[in-house]
Formats: sequence, structure tokens, C-alpha cells
Amino acid sequence: TWRIDFQTPIGPTSSSQAEAHPIKAVIGRTKYLRQRLTQKKVAIMNLHEELVSDLCHLPTEVLCHIFIHCLLQTGYTLPNSKSPPMLLTRICRRWREIATDMPSLWCRLSMDINHATSRNWRQTVFCYDSWFKRTRGRPLSLEIMCIKNDTTDLRTLFQPYVSQISSLKITFDKAVAPEILLNDLPALQELRVDISHDVVVKNRDILACILPPISRLFTLHSLELELSSCCDIERFSRLNPAWPLDKCQSSIYATRPPSIDLLRLFLTFPH
Repeated sequence: TWRIDFQTPIGPTSSSQAEAHPIKAVIGRTKYLRQRLTQKKVAIMNLHEELVSDLCHLPTEVLCHIFIHCLLQTGYTLPNSKSPPMLLTRICRRWREIATDMPSLWCRLSMDINHATSRNWRQTVFCYDSWFKRTRGRPLSLEIMCIKNDTTDLRTLFQPYVSQISSLKITFDKAVAPEILLNDLPALQELRVDISHDVVVKNRDILACILPPISRLFTLHSLELELSSCCDIERFSRLNPAWPLDKCQSSIYATRPPSIDLLRLFLTFPH
């Protein structure tokens, strides 16, 4: 039976001791390495605290420029606590105060509630409402993924802020009642609609549902439609609606069939 003495001084042992007491030598070596790792960990933590402290004491103007460059230069921002701008609010109290006081950090948002459940819906509503409030009335650019029955819930989320929405990109994937998202957008200037998978409900497809509310968007300057087939483009051109828009440039794309790389029609609607 081996007797282990935990009072043995920490440090490397001689070869004779290792041969006489192999288990004691292994334990001693393990404790020595653990101590070294602990020391390095403490050193790294101290260095990190010093770095964070230095960053936290930078002038507010400098931090604002840093925060802006933390965002994606193109595209939209997902509400993710592990990425900017939400991540910036978790570093320290001062960073949180600065980030939440910068409307420009919160004006481009990607909305996707496909994974929201009835259990976390209240949290989802709180998250988006907090985000929108931080824009403080600035123009909003939204990207929306609308799948099946999401239309009513999505409209509920951004309804209090419709007067701020100046740019909107919507992807409809078998969406039901898509017109709900396009009604009464008084400040909308840019609209892009992507119909990835159409669905017919009560003899009406997505294209037929969205054209009437689009025709009532009097502030619209740019319209881009990405349709599922060339047949949709032909049907769209035959409708020839009397758009009440002044110099609204529209681009219509057909992405199917694959033999057509990209079909683009430019139309300028009369007032």
C-alpha cells in the first residue's frame, strides 16, 4: 500500500526519488504544472482587465467611432447578444450607456421570428421593442423573413414604428396574407420583395396579394421584385396597374428556370 504525502514541496523531483516513489513523483509533477497553469491564467486575466480598463476610459467620441466600425458595413444586423451592437452593451456600464444612446447602431435590423415559440414570445416582443426604441425616431431599414403564418406577428412587432420605416426588404416563403406587411407604410422609400416559394390561398397567390398595397405606397421611390418564374413577370406586365408614384424605378427579376441567368425589366411608372 502506497502512502501519499500531500505535504511534499511543489516542484520537480530528482530521478532517484522518482524511481523510489513513482506515484508521489507523478502527483508532485501534476501539482507543479497545475500551479504554473494557475499563474498563467491569473496573468492573462490581469492583462485582460487592464486592456478592458484602458478601453473603457477612452473618450466617448473615440468609442462611438469604434462602435460604428464594429457593425457590418453592408447588410442587416441580427439581434444576437454575442455580436454587435448588443454585445457592446455587455462589456461595462459605460459602454452600455454609450451604445444605447447611439441610434445609428440600431437602425438596420433583420427580423426572423420563425423559431419563436409561445413560451418565449414575450421575450421576443421585449427584445424587438427595446431595439426599436433605441433608434429614437430615426429612419429604419428592415429585413424581414416571412414564413407561412408569421405575417400578423411580424406586423405586431413593428407596428408602433411604421412611420420610421424607410427601407424594407421582405422574403416571402409560402406566406399567408402577405399584404398585412405592406399596408400603411407612410415613410417607405425603398422596397424589395423576394417571393421564394409562392402559395395559393383562396385562389390568390402572393403576387396578387401584394400588388394592391404596393400601389398605395405614395412615398415609394424604388421597387425591386424577385419573382419565382418568368410567368410571374409576364402576368405582372399584363396587369399594368395605374401606379400613383412619381418616377419610381422598378426592377423585376426572374430566378427560375435556371436556364435564365437573370431577367431584368426596368419600368418607370407615371404619376
